[in-house]
Amino acid sequence: MPLLGWGRFGLEPSVTTCTIDWQRNDSNYKSFILVYFVLGFMVPLVIIAVCYCAIARRLRRKPGTKQRGVIYDQWTNERTITLMSFILIVAFLVAWTPYAVLCLWTIFAPPQTVPPFLTLIPPLFAKASTVFNPVIYYLTNPRLRSGIAATLLCCKDTPFESIELPDSPERAPADNEAI
Repeated sequence: MPLLGWGRFGLEPSVTTCTIDWQRNDSNYKSFILVYFVLGFMVPLVIIAVCYCAIARRLRRKPGTKQRGVIYDQWTNERTITLMSFILIVAFLVAWTPYAVLCLWTIFAPPQTVPPFLTLIPPLFAKASTVFNPVIYYLTNPRLRSGIAATLLCCKDTPFESIELPDSPERAPADNEAI
């Protein structure tokens, strides 16, 4: 919206990246920050929480079979997915709450009251958030871990089929020739 004259970006105190211009305190700035807070923090938080809670609830309602091992496996998977969902919501809060608090601080108190070093931490957490979800998926999903390990380590015990292709379209194998 700064492109349309609503809100404004400026350099961070570290002068390394651009961020919201924390030094402004007019009504244009305050309205921009409030909308930014709602659309950039509250709405995503509600959507994430509702979706993950719906997934966990649906898993609980899914009827299981009466076989002993299947019930345990289903319970373990349900528990793992519920835990992963909870961790993802907490990770979102850890990543974005400092930024949201800083935004609100600057509209309810003079921006000059924010210590410069505190303007560095929230953007750092927010930028680190892009790493959180893959790490959480990796830590909470054993199948994903083994798949990544097999891919990165080129494990020999991972089954795959090798297909040999002809060298060129002219050199297609004859019917009696092995591929």
